[in-house]
Amino acid sequence: MARLGRLALGLGLGLASAEVNRSGHGHLRRLGTVAAEVGANADASLRCGPLDMPENAQCKEVVEWAAGGGKWDTKADNWYRNMPSIAGVKHDQATLADFQRLYYCAPPGKDKFCGLPPCTGCSEPPCTDCFAGHQLYASVRPGCDGSNRGIGCVPPKTAMAYKGQHWPTTTVYGTQEMHIFAIGDWGGMDGSLDTAEGRPNIVAYNWGKRPGPSVFPWSRWNKAHTVQFCDHKQLVECFNTRGQPPCIPECGYVPGVDDNPQILVANAFKARAALNDPQYILNVGDNFYWGGIEKTCGEPMNKIAYPTKHQFDQIFEGVYQGAGLSHKPWFSVLGNHDWGGFKFDNAWDQQMSYTWASDRWVLPAPYYKTSVVYADLGFDVDYYFLDSNFVDAKPPEEDPNHNMCSRKNNKPSATCGAADGPTSVDSCPGWFAALWEEQKEWVTRLLPKSQASWQIAVTHFPCGHEQGFYKGLANMGLDLLVTGHRHDQELWFPDDYAKNHMGITCLVTGGGGGITSEATPDPDHTEDWYGEAQYGFYDLTISKSEIFIESVNYDGEVLNLPRLAKYYAELNIINELEHVSRFIRKMLPRYNPHQLALTAHAFGIAKLQDKDMMAKIARLIAPRLSEITPMELVRLAQAYASTEVCHYTLLAQLSAQAQVRVQQASTGEVIPGSCPSFSQLVELAEAFAQLKFQDYSFFEMVSLQAETFLLHGYPGPTPPALAGLCQACARLKVHEIRLFEVILAHVEDNWYDYPAWSLAEIGAALAPIMPSARFENVYRQMLTQIRHDRDTLNLRGLTAAARFMAEVDHKGQFLPGFAEALAQRFMALKDESKERYDVARVTEIFAKRCPEDQALFSTLCRHLHRHLGIFEPVDFVRFTRGLAASEYRDQRVTHALPKWAQKRHQEFSPHDWDSFVTSLTKLGASDVRESQLREIGPPAPSEPATFSGGQMAMAKAQITSNG
Repeated sequence: MARLGRLALGLGLGLASAEVNRSGHGHLRRLGTVAAEVGANADASLRCGPLDMPENAQCKEVVEWAAGGGKWDTKADNWYRNMPSIAGVKHDQATLADFQRLYYCAPPGKDKFCGLPPCTGCSEPPCTDCFAGHQLYASVRPGCDGSNRGIGCVPPKTAMAYKGQHWPTTTVYGTQEMHIFAIGDWGGMDGSLDTAEGRPNIVAYNWGKRPGPSVFPWSRWNKAHTVQFCDHKQLVECFNTRGQPPCIPECGYVPGVDDNPQILVANAFKARAALNDPQYILNVGDNFYWGGIEKTCGEPMNKIAYPTKHQFDQIFEGVYQGAGLSHKPWFSVLGNHDWGGFKFDNAWDQQMSYTWASDRWVLPAPYYKTSVVYADLGFDVDYYFLDSNFVDAKPPEEDPNHNMCSRKNNKPSATCGAADGPTSVDSCPGWFAALWEEQKEWVTRLLPKSQASWQIAVTHFPCGHEQGFYKGLANMGLDLLVTGHRHDQELWFPDDYAKNHMGITCLVTGGGGGITSEATPDPDHTEDWYGEAQYGFYDLTISKSEIFIESVNYDGEVLNLPRLAKYYAELNIINELEHVSRFIRKMLPRYNPHQLALTAHAFGIAKLQDKDMMAKIARLIAPRLSEITPMELVRLAQAYASTEVCHYTLLAQLSAQAQVRVQQASTGEVIPGSCPSFSQLVELAEAFAQLKFQDYSFFEMVSLQAETFLLHGYPGPTPPALAGLCQACARLKVHEIRLFEVILAHVEDNWYDYPAWSLAEIGAALAPIMPSARFENVYRQMLTQIRHDRDTLNLRGLTAAARFMAEVDHKGQFLPGFAEALAQRFMALKDESKERYDVARVTEIFAKRCPEDQALFSTLCRHLHRHLGIFEPVDFVRFTRGLAASEYRDQRVTHALPKWAQKRHQEFSPHDWDSFVTSLTKLGASDVRESQLREIGPPAPSEPATFSGGQMAMAKAQITSNG
């Protein structure tokens, strides 16, 4: 099947609402005539008994005390707060049976629980339920008539009965922009749940017993996950103290973020839903931390247990509501924590049961498929929902904290046989392995048959697992893999070959906020971030031709477009960068200064000259330059230099901003980290020089900084930075004589600290300005050191060394043998195929030093060809003039030079064209070629050329030789 588009990142601002046909969505039903019959059947096997039964030995004493004087205790209102919802009366009116019922359903103390509910004597019978006689059932979903008994209408008899079946197709109407949200690992701990069956309360720190979700503190690692910065216990300390000692800095705890991430993400989720109106949500699992629904598996599939209702109300229904979000389908899978985390017998089947008790929750089986048809836009999607949790179903003795089959954490009698799940601890790994093999066969059979426009797989375990299997699915037509489990936000591109071997785009959306992120969410410490963010979700804009993916941060900020642009620029995928730029363009007004700087940086890396884009960035970022970092100041200037966009107003503002920060630093008023380093000031100077922005005040400030540091021995001016400053000054003809004297004095005293290439660059920049006679000793020392370390020079360093030599050694007698040493290094780099350098100037210089060295000029001609496309007229003149003065001839060069020069002939001055053609003739160009070139070029100069190489100069030389 042909793929119809590509995946991209960006923004769409569709504001119109979508009409969604949600066939088969339901709601919570209270007990009525039909439900009573269902309920009676469901409860027929439920055991009950009086308080004296052995199963109630744990709670008998406390129940009798509570029903006696305990109900009048000053703390009774808090202890028995759930009595009205469970028994139907307030605690001060409750009977002994009501208290037994409370201690069965939601005991106030985890060690004092009843094993059986009462049979009679309660205020609101039947006494065996936990909803004051109004048991909740997963019944028939709205839109279904009595004759429809399929997957979309009624719950199955067992949890596995609907494996691999097709959930009814959703039809979406309208022609507006279509959005899908993807989220995972979002369900925090329900600290207000009084757990039954002797289970511990879901509280990890001393303020976690509260209504609504509380994040679970896990651990934090470096990007490679090889170094643990902060373990679970240390992170719990940070929660207990709200980030104060003994919380260690390595935990990266951020108050206001780490302690409330699910709500922060949910608020951003709701705000964006109100704007973009997603048609449905893809939920990749870990819906309830720590261990899913806090009940044992095996409840009838048509019955909703008390913890199920409580946890869904607190963690799901009470959190994800609002415009554009309420009543939208949540297509879901189970995560390892939904199965139980480090056990397998928690009520994972209850999450499936909730499918038929909700108007939006969709989780009919561990694996299933569905389709979405966009009726008015003419395309559709086939979804395959997979359970990949076999990865954490390890042999019982292994890794007890990350093993659903752990012998340490599962009871010896643990079983989910009643739910068609694992029947024992020992059979657990094999059960999950078999489930995975079953799914692999299922999806590889169905996927090739799909005729949909798009095929998307959704599962819990993250990008990087089972890559060979998913690569096979990609070959069958899979377009996108949506995952979670790793607690961050990641986007894997198909051509990110270092880690992605699947051949498809994959995203990890594990930053929903139910558990702390893999690394700190501190934006100032992102070096160990694995993805683009730590907490957030994805917004997918889907059309017939493309899926457009945006990573949305917990604060609502769209994160990854500028990063994607930088990624494309670094990979030199210019067509994709240009494609993404159309989405960036409309996002620019919403970007913060850091994103604007990163966007400009991306275009600078690619040297993509989008003048309109760069002008808009300049206009938006100029009033906010004080907010960006010193590195961003540098990258911004470099971006305009690389793209050759001469926005002098912005450059002046960058200069002023840098000067203000340096001035503030001198008076101690600067914000820590906001003052550019000396190296960064030099990088700004180099960018200014590249754009010919001659800001004397800026260069005077940098020069004074360099002088002060060097004279007093302060750290800062490194040899590379000093070389860069000298080059920038020379390029702009900013002759800071005092600075140059100080630098040469420093070189003379500390020459051993200077690499050969920095000595070459300093010499090339300063020798034309600072007289050789006065600085003969330091120049000689510099050239001696360069010759000694010439094997460390690359081609650009050799160019600087050659220019330095040409300035101080006009006759070749200043340092005998220096030219030959450089020539040997050039020949050693003859196979260098990428680096660009001023090959024309080098050729001109060596033509005067060693014109007979044919091997050298052969190397220079070899390098010539990769430079012809960027040659300026003066480069053509210099190269041909230099080569003509040597003894080397190459017909390929004679053919290539005029071919390229003809394309630029209108840029040549008459003198330059005359000199070029004359030198080319000396190199062996035919009379016909010379005639053709003179005919297309500018008219002959009215006055004779005054430099070597022109016709008149050659004529004078001929006369002299004859006379």
